Amino acid sequence: MSEPAAPAPMTRAYIWYALILLAFGNLLNYLDRSIISVLIEPIKHDLHVTDTQLGWLGSVYAIVFALGSLAAGVLSDLLPRRLVIAGGLAAWSGFTALGGLARSYWQLFASRAVVGITQSSYLPAAQALVADYFPDKGRAQAMGIFWSGLALGGALALWVGGQLASAFGWRSTLFLVGLPGVLFAGL
Repeated sequence: MSEPAAPAPMTRAYIWYALILLAFGNLLNYLDRSIISVLIEPIKHDLHVTDTQLGWLGSVYAIVFALGSLAAGVLSDLLPRRLVIAGGLAAWSGFTALGGLARSYWQLFASRAVVGITQSSYLPAAQALVADYFPDKGRAQAMGIFWSGLALGGALALWVGGQLASAFGWRSTLFLVGLPGVLFAGL
């Protein structure tokens, strides 16, 4: 019986393509994570919620993100990392968009909780993939490129989120911010 063929080695071009995709995914991660902060006032008035309830939108996200990160690290070692990344990205982007359909505080609360748990899958899997692709020389540079998505995504949330919310309202903003991630997950 013959042994299975070894996978073809990845080209340098493919590794850099993957890094750019991972950095863009990180941008989408922080865009979807931060967008809610721009939409607080319109959500407050539309859903008639208290400041405490609004505070819990961020808190539930952080709590489930932290708990989910523990499981996501294990899953990222057990399953193909690309699958963990793509599945998480599609899920959190979809639930960001679905948040725009919320007709009550509790529906939005549930949506943000699912965004938190599904976003927790991204960082462990993506950082491990960067380390796989850049095992020695160039890893620090690769991590710098990867983490640039954090700052860009946060800045875009403030700028684009404000523009979209002013033009289309908070519901459409969540939809317009979430939809690109669902489509991007296929890459």
